[in-house]
Amino acid sequence: MTKHNIILQPSGRRGQVEEGTSVRSAARELGVEIESICAENATCGKCMVLIEEGRFEKYNIDSRREHLSPITIEEANYFGRRPKLLKDKGWEVGQVRLSCQCQIRGDVLINVPEESRGNKQIVRKTASERKIEVKPAIRKYLVSMSPPTLERPIADWERLAKGLETSMGLVRGTEEKLPRWYELTIDYQCLRTLSKTLREGKWNVTVSVWNDKEVIQVQPGYHEDSYGAAVDIGSTTVALYLCNLRTGELLAAEYLVEKGYILITTNYRTPDGEIDLVARDGPTIVFVEVKSRFSVTHGLPQEAVTRAKQRRLTRLAQWYLKRHRLERLPARFDVIAIIWSEMKPQVTWLVNAFEAIP
Repeated sequence: MTKHNIILQPSGRRGQVEEGTSVRSAARELGVEIESICAENATCGKCMVLIEEGRFEKYNIDSRREHLSPITIEEANYFGRRPKLLKDKGWEVGQVRLSCQCQIRGDVLINVPEESRGNKQIVRKTASERKIEVKPAIRKYLVSMSPPTLERPIADWERLAKGLETSMGLVRGTEEKLPRWYELTIDYQCLRTLSKTLREGKWNVTVSVWNDKEVIQVQPGYHEDSYGAAVDIGSTTVALYLCNLRTGELLAAEYLVEKGYILITTNYRTPDGEIDLVARDGPTIVFVEVKSRFSVTHGLPQEAVTRAKQRRLTRLAQWYLKRHRLERLPARFDVIAIIWSEMKPQVTWLVNAFEAIP
């Protein structure tokens, strides 16, 4: 196949690429990252490049606009909606192109504007502590009860509900309107194990209540803290916060961008299923599967990524790479495993969790 010279400024990177390669893919092959957050759908405009025309003796090439494929409908629509941008920059369509859309058909010298350059400085944010009033939807209460006797053969749920009413009043005071014991409800799965739990805890249990009305968990003994996770998925970063819902203390803030990841898309749908996350780690396309469990009774979360699941994810990844013309780039599969234990939730990022299965 015919190859053509491409020179990228201001980096000075140069090389030969096959005819039909997109400018953005060619730049990536030469180690120059051009920004894009729309999965090369010609909607973000962050991958704009300038075509330099003329004879460049230094590189022994003639660079022409015609050495790129014709302007696509997507490019025309994008620039057609932004006449002010072109006027302010002094550019014209043809001189400026979307690097994800134009393909190389001859020798060309490309200028990558500063705003289009990837791997720019990353401002790494640190979690900041703020004094806020914590009003979690789920609260925990220690409930102590006397065991049933022949004189007081009260049902376990009624006994717990009455004890919970007393505990809620002691903890929250009389200023708030709290439900009476007969207004409380209990989750069915929780009710099924209630009798066993009460006796394991010797009638001292920790009760988790959702929105002051429904008991969703009963634990034997005393368990003070509850934890919540908040995930902020932005255009280029993913942030995960773990917070103590009782005190409001921020336990962890792990910015996945610190690993060099650039988020491309989330919950990407294909004809055969959905990919949880697609990200970039340098030149590598990373397909991320997210699994979580509340306990390890039935195994670790990552164990749910079975060989059959791996084979299916491989098919989805191949479809994505072909759809976005990224077959030449390296790819891998990562797994995020979350265990919601009674203690601090455990979040594990498994890099290169499995190999592609044909």
